[in-house]
Amino acid sequence: GCAQNDKHDGARYERAAKVAMEIAMKISDSLMRDDAVHRIVDLCMMANDIKTAQILFRAIHASWIRETAQREHPTLVQ
Repeated sequence: GCAQNDKHDGARYERAAKVAMEIAMKISDSLMRDDAVHRIVDLCMMANDIKTAQILFRAIHASWIRETAQREHPTLVQ
């Protein structure tokens, strides 16, 4: 049962990340957008979707937000 539950959670995080991304891209303020993308990176990492997290990570412009994300998720920059 446990593995099945993980799969279900992963799918839920992925859906959440997709919706969050659509919202984030509509944010005109770049800092707010970077912060939103950072939170989506967190969601992707929770879902174990490192590939998507890495792509989104590169979309973060503010260096301090990138550095924070990198500190939290060292696997982002391998």
